[in-house]
Amino acid sequence: MVTHFQLRHGEAVAIGMVAEAKLAERLAVASKGLSDGGGRDAFGAGPANPNPKELPRDEIIRAMRLDKKKNAKAIRFALPAEIGRVELWT
Repeated sequence: MVTHFQLRHGEAVAIGMVAEAKLAERLAVASKGLSDGGGRDAFGAGPANPNPKELPRDEIIRAMRLDKKKNAKAIRFALPAEIGRVELWT
């Protein structure tokens, strides 16, 4: 939707996982560095894919409100606390 189907589903998921890891670091849910290095490359969210900062923010928020993880009042995030463990945040 937001990228007008220029990405495969898995690529979009990978970009979202890196974004959630960065949010987890900013909220101190995860240690700094979780979103760096090999994880980004392994998920294919490297420089060849669009930078989420370049995508229209309002369209991203609209798509997130349709996601299966949201509840009636808020968007929920599955933030990685560490490899193999997530915390749900709203």
